Amino acid sequence: MEILEVPFPFDREEYNRRVKMELYEGMEEEIEILLGKAVPLVKPKAVFKEIGVGREDDGTIVLEDQVFDDPVIFSHLKSVEKIYPYIATCGNELEDLASEGDMLISFWLDALKQMAMDCAFNSFRTHIKKSFSISKLYSLSPGSSTCGEGWDIQDQRKLFSFFPQVEEGIGVRLTESLLMFPNKTVSGIMFKSERDFVSCQECDNIHCPNRKMIHDGAVISS
Repeated sequence: MEILEVPFPFDREEYNRRVKMELYEGMEEEIEILLGKAVPLVKPKAVFKEIGVGREDDGTIVLEDQVFDDPVIFSHLKSVEKIYPYIATCGNELEDLASEGDMLISFWLDALKQMAMDCAFNSFRTHIKKSFSISKLYSLSPGSSTCGEGWDIQDQRKLFSFFPQVEEGIGVRLTESLLMFPNKTVSGIMFKSERDFVSCQECDNIHCPNRKMIHDGAVISS
């Protein structure tokens, strides 16, 4: 597996927008102190590998030693030769700070962690395009809720099996309930396509804080 350690150019204006800074009048100094501690600690990371796609006559997909029988995966990979499974994360460097604070501090840190995760995901995506001369990438994630049928969340275990040393490498672990820790972590597969696509474009949860693209058919009111 390959690990990417991603630089984090903190955008204060974007952070202010995400937390709705105007709601915290009189708390600016507290936020400044928190960010002064937290921002230097942020270390976004991603792990990935290249895997050849095998197909069986029974409609299953074989990736290394894992068999995927989800029809959603077969329909997307039936003509694909290579995929790039990945896990991208904000990193676990802020967990101690989060555990020391109250709910409001946790919220402020979560916004920073979300920015770090987005940075890791976008940097990984750019790295794949440049490294493998791919102009457009399609991305799918286990558990994504699409307009049609989503990819079964149970396949998260199979995806993590591609990275047996992921906790040692980038500090990410999968819980028994299939949640990823740290909380601002995303996993999935990418592959060459005729259009750029991430699961968010068909996800029904239009208010998801992890959303990277707008639902193709949704109207989101402010």
